[in-house]
Amino acid sequence: MKRYNSRYKFIDVAKGIGIILVLMGHFFIYRSPVTQVIYSFHMPLFFILSGIFLKGPDVDNEGIRGVGRYVWKKTKRLGLMYVLFFVLSVAAVAVFDRKTYPLKRIIRAFLGERLRTFHVGPIWFLLALYIIVLIYGFLYVCKCSKWNSWVKLILMQVLLFGAYRLPEYMERFGWSFAPLFINVIPMGLFFVLLGICFRKEILEIPSVSIGTRCIITVVAVVLTFVLSFRYLGFMEFMTGGFGDDLFIFMFAAIVGSIAIVFGSSLLANHWPGTALAYVGKHTMVLLGLHRIVSYYCAKIFYAIFKIKIAPAISLPDRYAFLWTIFILLVILGADAFIHWGAAKYKEIIRICVQQ
Repeated sequence: MKRYNSRYKFIDVAKGIGIILVLMGHFFIYRSPVTQVIYSFHMPLFFILSGIFLKGPDVDNEGIRGVGRYVWKKTKRLGLMYVLFFVLSVAAVAVFDRKTYPLKRIIRAFLGERLRTFHVGPIWFLLALYIIVLIYGFLYVCKCSKWNSWVKLILMQVLLFGAYRLPEYMERFGWSFAPLFINVIPMGLFFVLLGICFRKEILEIPSVSIGTRCIITVVAVVLTFVLSFRYLGFMEFMTGGFGDDLFIFMFAAIVGSIAIVFGSSLLANHWPGTALAYVGKHTMVLLGLHRIVSYYCAKIFYAIFKIKIAPAISLPDRYAFLWTIFILLVILGADAFIHWGAAKYKEIIRICVQQ
């Protein structure tokens, strides 16, 4: 299965739309109507998409070595990237704001504590997903995928209910700090497993007729707005804020994800789809850097133009979308320039060696 072949291009389009919504959710006014809709489904969407191509360790052919390869691969892809982006965040604060924090506070922030002056921000997703894929690898080694379908269904229901209640129970027992985001990992695991269970159906979406996909997309979008404004209220996945009703939360998360995935399948073969797929392939970089880049672009704007911009969760709607596009172009432009420079450097080295 090739991840980026033309048939599955719509998955990258969905990631592109999703990461743009993440940026908008961090730049628009907090708890505004826009963020209320975005926060109702954008993190479940990414967990579901992460599950589609997730494969367990190759224990049948490689044994324990296959488990080691699996752990190292996920560590390079998620664990080390989390460490890298966290170090960049701490370094940026130290260099530009001339602030330093005690080592104990940095460690607590690294483990997921939301300190008033510093926290990991959007890269929490990388740490949570890293732990989730390790848990899935353990379940895969235990042959859980071969269990009876009814057993898996019952366990999924138990996981869902427990994940929904876990943040409430932790708060009731006085847990003000959930290390390693253990308050949201069970819910994230549920959505990853959902993506795994329905990977075949999701990957077959492009084969559905265009008319049917249009109808499903429109209905899902309308339902997402209705559920977000009338029933769900504001929710925040990172803090375990899943709303007051489990059914409404699940319905909104799944319907919103369906709207994005089916809509992406309609765009995939057109130029907007190509642009969004390019954005989707750079989801990791955008997720890890957009908060830092936004903050210091705002400082540069103020230093040069004397225009004061609040870089996160407080911009009016008409400016927030433009700021989202600007930060998107800055990061993608810098990434393209770095790759171009690296390619030129390799070419020069190759020519020198041949001579």
